[in-house]
Amino acid sequence: MDSEYLREHGITVAAEFGTRPHVNILEVLMDLARNARSMLSPQDAEMYEMLGINPNSPKTSEKAIRALKRETPDDQKNSDAQCTICLEKVTEKCPLDEEKSVGDDPEKDVLLRMPCKHVYHEKCLLMWLDKTNTCPSCRHALKTVSEEEEERRKAMLEELHDSMFS
Repeated sequence: MDSEYLREHGITVAAEFGTRPHVNILEVLMDLARNARSMLSPQDAEMYEMLGINPNSPKTSEKAIRALKRETPDDQKNSDAQCTICLEKVTEKCPLDEEKSVGDDPEKDVLLRMPCKHVYHEKCLLMWLDKTNTCPSCRHALKTVSEEEEERRKAMLEELHDSMFS
């Protein structure tokens, strides 16, 4: 894409991206995938499919997000694990969290562990899960809002059935 196209659509031009261009580029790609799939060429659509980004992906349920295990960078100090969203080590400061440094407040330095055991910076993963319900590394699926609603509906029907026929 050229910078003129980006400017026309209100997207920050590449030269203005700052010190962490991969984070802003990821945001741009994910926004384009979600909101402008019809404007993509067949080659672009193929690229988004290879990245596993689906604009129609169901939203991850809040309950599934709250159930993710929270860790600190100290829990990973002997690890070379990398946040595959921002491409920084999980023990390093998250580039999306510009207002603080690792170690400023240990309570705020949070990593999230997916059920598939992959670890990410909290802000990176929350941004990702706002767009899709799968792990960025292995595509392990978390429960979606619609799946949670369906479970509630079934539980209510079962309760109603039991109250009527017991």
